[in-house]
Amino acid sequence: MLAEYGRFTLTVDEVIAAGDRVYVRWTQHGHVSGRPVVQVASCVYRVDGLIVEYWMQIDRAGLAAQLA
Repeated sequence: MLAEYGRFTLTVDEVIAAGDRVYVRWTQHGHVSGRPVVQVASCVYRVDGLIVEYWMQIDRAGLAAQLA
């Protein structure tokens, strides 16, 4: 992440837990080639003492539009 985006901040926007699943949505602010970018992503984690599986979604189209 640091190699691609440099220093960035990450804000957790939402956390929802039910059973063995935890949903997290976050916003990441960073810079690519000196240009500020914002990336939105979310992940569902399956937890059994530790994270045993996860499914992540990242708004790559939104990032590409900012870099165009």
